[in-house]
Amino acid sequence: MTHCISRCRSRSARATVALAAVFCLGVHGTAGAEDDWYVRATGGLSWLADDDSNDFNDAGGAQGADASFDTGWIGGLSLGRWFGERWRADAEWAYRSNDNDRIKLDDGRVADDGNYASTTLALNGYYHFADASTVGSWSPYVGAGLAWVNEIDIDLEGRDFDGRYEDLEDDGFGVQLIGGVSYQQSRRLRWEAELRWLYFGEADLDTGDEVKLESLDYNPLTLSIGLSYGF
Repeated sequence: MTHCISRCRSRSARATVALAAVFCLGVHGTAGAEDDWYVRATGGLSWLADDDSNDFNDAGGAQGADASFDTGWIGGLSLGRWFGERWRADAEWAYRSNDNDRIKLDDGRVADDGNYASTTLALNGYYHFADASTVGSWSPYVGAGLAWVNEIDIDLEGRDFDGRYEDLEDDGFGVQLIGGVSYQQSRRLRWEAELRWLYFGEADLDTGDEVKLESLDYNPLTLSIGLSYGF
C-alpha cells in the first residue's frame, strides 16, 4: 500500500493543479462578497457493501471470490467558492480506505488482512435550501459531483497470500451524490455534517501481470464532519 500511495502522489499533484486551474477559470470575473472563497477539511466513516460476484485470476487459473469489508474512514480537503447565499462549488481531494474483513476464493484461500482504498479528485456543486451566510443559522443542502477516481487499490494479505497479491489497481470516472446540513458558527467558520455516495461501478483490479480481481463493486457511502474557513 505504501508503494501505491507514493506512486499516486505525482499523478494526484498534477491532476490537482489541472482541476484548480479549470475551477479558477470558471469563476473568474464573478462578483462576490469578501468571504466568497473557502477551504474545507473533512473526516468521517466509510462503508462498502459485500460483493459475492467477483472473478479472480492468478497462476492457478480463474475462480470466483466473495468479498466483505470492515467500516473504514475518509479524509478530504477542498477549495471552493460561493455564488450568492445558496450556491457554491468546490474542487475536492479525498482518500477512502476500508480494511478487508474477508475475501474468500473458491479454492479456500482467504485474505483477512489488507485494505481496499481509493484517491479521488472531484468537482462538486451544491445548493443550500436556506441562507447559509447568517451567523448562527442552519442550512440543509444537496449536491452532486464528477469524480476522477485516479487510483483504486486493493491489497490481498493474510496467511494464504504474499507480496505478489498487493497493489491490484484500477482507475476511472465516477459520480457522487451529496446531502448534508451546515451551521455558520462565525463570519468565517462553518461546520457541516454530510452523507455522500460515490458511484464508480465495478472495478477491474490487477497488478499488471498475472493477478486479477475483476467485477468488484466500488460504491462507498460516507458520513463525514467538515470545517470550512472563508477568506
